[in-house]
Amino acid sequence: QVQASTANAVTGEANRAIAVETSLGASVSTAVSAARVSFSTGLATEVSRATVAEGLISMSVVAVTASTATGLAAVTASVATVALSVAAVSNTLNSFRLVNIQAISKGACAPGGAGFAVSVNNVPLALSVGRGICMVVLTSTYTLSSGVCYDTYASSAAATALATAITNLPRDGNIVILGTLDEGSNAITGANTAIQTHFRSNFISSLSFRESWLLIGRKGTVPLGEWRGGTQAAALAINSQCTATDYPTGPYAAAFGGIIVTPAYPTYTGGTIA
Repeated sequence: QVQASTANAVTGEANRAIAVETSLGASVSTAVSAARVSFSTGLATEVSRATVAEGLISMSVVAVTASTATGLAAVTASVATVALSVAAVSNTLNSFRLVNIQAISKGACAPGGAGFAVSVNNVPLALSVGRGICMVVLTSTYTLSSGVCYDTYASSAAATALATAITNLPRDGNIVILGTLDEGSNAITGANTAIQTHFRSNFISSLSFRESWLLIGRKGTVPLGEWRGGTQAAALAINSQCTATDYPTGPYAAAFGGIIVTPAYPTYTGGTIA
C-alpha cells in the first residue's frame, strides 16, 4: 500500500513536472515568437526610416550639387564680366592718355656724330642700331614691336630687305618711325620708292649723302611728322593731343643745346597721333 501510494505520488509529481515543462516551453516559445515578430517589425521600420533618410540625403546632395554648379557658373560669368570691364576701362584710359613720341636722326656730319634714337613718354626704347635707315614699329599701346636698321649705304640687298619689310607691314594704324643713322642714301634705290609709296614721304626721294632725315607716321597715310636736317640733327616730337613739332622737349633736347634749330630745308608735314 505504501509502495502504491509512493508510486502514485511520484507519478503525480512527474505529471505536474511535465505539465509545468510543457507550459513553460509554450510560454518561452510564445515569447520567442513575439520577440522575433517585434524585432522583425522594428527592424523593418528602422530599415524603412533609413531608406527614407537615405533618399532625403540623396535629394539634398543633388540639390547642393546643382546649387553649387549654378553658383560656380554665376561666379565664372561674373569674373568674365569683370575681366571684360577691366579690359574696356584699360582701353578707354589708354585712348585718353597723353602719349609723347620723340625721335632723333643724326647723319655722319651732324654735331656730335651719327646717331638714332626713339623715346616714348620720355623713356628711350632699347634699340640695337647701325648705319643706314632704321625702322621702328610700335604696338597699339606704344610699346616697342620691332626695331631694325638696314645698311642702305653699303648694300642694295639691305635696301631690298627694307622695301620688303615695309611692304609686309600691316596697315593697322600703328606708329612707325623711319630715320637715317650716319649715311643711308648711297644704296637706297628700291627702299626709297617703298617709303614714298607707303608713308607718303616728301623728302626720301631726294635724300642727300650723310643727311639726317626722320619720319613718324602710319602706313598708308601722310606723315605725322617728317624732317630732313641736312648736316644738322633731325628730330621730331609727336604727341596724342598736339601737332608735331620739329624739335624735342624731352631726352633729345640736348642735341640742340636746348634751343630750337632752324634747319636748312623745309621742316615737316605734320598731324597728330589721335
